[in-house]
Amino acid sequence: MEMHKRWQVLLPVLFALMPAITQGAALHPLDALEASEITATTATLRSAGHVDDQTLIASITLQEPPKADVLAWKTGESIPRSAKAVFRRDSRTFEAVVDLGSGKVSSHQEIPGAQPSLTFPELLSAIDTTTRDPRMRKGL
Repeated sequence: MEMHKRWQVLLPVLFALMPAITQGAALHPLDALEASEITATTATLRSAGHVDDQTLIASITLQEPPKADVLAWKTGESIPRSAKAVFRRDSRTFEAVVDLGSGKVSSHQEIPGAQPSLTFPELLSAIDTTTRDPRMRKGL
């Protein structure tokens, strides 16, 4: 079995286990996003037409609230949470912010000339492409 096919089998299993591993609500405004919040971010971007099956999502992270809100926060209080997504679609890079409370995209913009970090599918494709070349194989 080729390496990328192994990952195609393993990754869905790992993602299926993530909710059990990361279960629980954020206890602090700067806590990392929960698996459910990441899933909700992707679903919101998809329903708004910003991502599709061909989109490479480089990252989905917490959009930190304003410092004043964090400093004023008291244990047990809720605080609005937002997620920031960076993704490539049609060879263009975008950033979007999703308000997790309302389930709405609060901002979406193209970042001209930007290249987000390398995604796992891109890495696997690069490995596959280079190792298929007979000259590379001979050199190894």
